[in-house]
Amino acid sequence: MHELGDYDHHHHAGNHGDVWKHCALAAWLRALLDEARGPLRYLETHAGAGRYRLAKAGEWRDGIGRLLDGAEGVPARAEAPPAVEAFLQLFARVGIWNELGRVYPGSPNLAQHLLGPDDRLVLCELAPRALEILRAKLGGDGRVSVRAEDGPAHLTPLLTEAEGAGLRPVVVIDPPYSEKGEWLAAGRSLALARAARPDTALFLWYPIVSRTRPNALLAELGRAGVHGVALELVVTPLALRRQALNGSGVLLVDPPARAVAEIAAAGPWLGRALTTRGAWEARQITF
Repeated sequence: MHELGDYDHHHHAGNHGDVWKHCALAAWLRALLDEARGPLRYLETHAGAGRYRLAKAGEWRDGIGRLLDGAEGVPARAEAPPAVEAFLQLFARVGIWNELGRVYPGSPNLAQHLLGPDDRLVLCELAPRALEILRAKLGGDGRVSVRAEDGPAHLTPLLTEAEGAGLRPVVVIDPPYSEKGEWLAAGRSLALARAARPDTALFLWYPIVSRTRPNALLAELGRAGVHGVALELVVTPLALRRQALNGSGVLLVDPPARAVAEIAAAGPWLGRALTTRGAWEARQITF
């Protein structure tokens, strides 16, 4: 369960995990929109605040800051693969990066700008301050429904409530992973969503500090009959910084082939751009 007030993403916003997640999310959503035969219903189980004002110090300096501030070792933008370039162009429209301040858009804000006028967004959040910001920043959009709900606990009714509306469900699951049980809950949420609506497109982000929990998650999903592809980017060797974020992965169920190819192609460029120790690893796992 996503506990009230137990997690504040502001310190982590814009870090390398966010960059990988949002680059992948944008590529995935664009591919889904291109192949869609009707409107989509975007559902996010842990929406957060939607937008984050970045402090002078923060993990963003080794993430989005490296890409936008011209850090040493970042490959030339002219060499950026399509998914990276598309993400940076989207960021230029949605984020703020100038002398007046820096604001990083979260996945609800990015999805809001990618989705069309007939698509709908359902954003679930329980933390009071994040919910307040989410409603203030995105709640004025008629396509957006902001709900003070435990997204994973209510995932099945959320998926079935619009079943007759002709909207294909698109689900993003991005828990804080502040407790071990959230790994089990994430896998359960994917299986429940697939059972409730087999046509659901699923996206899950997960942190990597070792391979143990990601491998266990993939194995459990396979046993539950849920299959897809995971794409991982590690920018700090796993032997180092064992209590910090070494990398992250995105797990896709029923993804468009184009999205998988574009995300995979983005890994090496972002690996070179975001590595902290001169070593990085990008890998793709079918499960």
